[in-house]
Amino acid sequence: MKTFNMKRPIRKGLPLATAAVLLCTACKKDKDTPAEQNISLRDKPVAEAKAYARGAWTIHYTYGGLTGGMKTVTPNSSMRLLANDSLYLRFNNQSLAADLAEFERKETIFGYSSVLIKFTALNNVAHEWSIDSKKGDTLVLVQNSTEPVSIYMTPQQ
Repeated sequence: MKTFNMKRPIRKGLPLATAAVLLCTACKKDKDTPAEQNISLRDKPVAEAKAYARGAWTIHYTYGGLTGGMKTVTPNSSMRLLANDSLYLRFNNQSLAADLAEFERKETIFGYSSVLIKFTALNNVAHEWSIDSKKGDTLVLVQNSTEPVSIYMTPQQ
């Protein structure tokens, strides 16, 4: 009758397990170096928030909506905010707005204060978007409405 030696399989597997642990722990990112800089724009003065939003932007996608987790890619979409506060919006190659925007610090329907971009779309529907944050080079605007979407955009090249 053969006897089974438990020490032999453990000895063979120990170096492999040790190597796996070392490889996994060596790949951690340095916590002192953030992957991207996140800036909350909610508490910025109106002039500073406007300065962050001013320019020509490519809108890449929206996130949120009815379920709160719906991501919608938006090809051929852009926003231009000029120095005279003229706002031009296009979604999926269709003009949404060409209006003189108004900027105001106000409490949102979510209970926090933010600088809002207020404009009227081409179909005469009024909109309010919060200038929410900057994540790296990505500007995030959030609709001030029920079932809102966040709009993610980067500067045009």
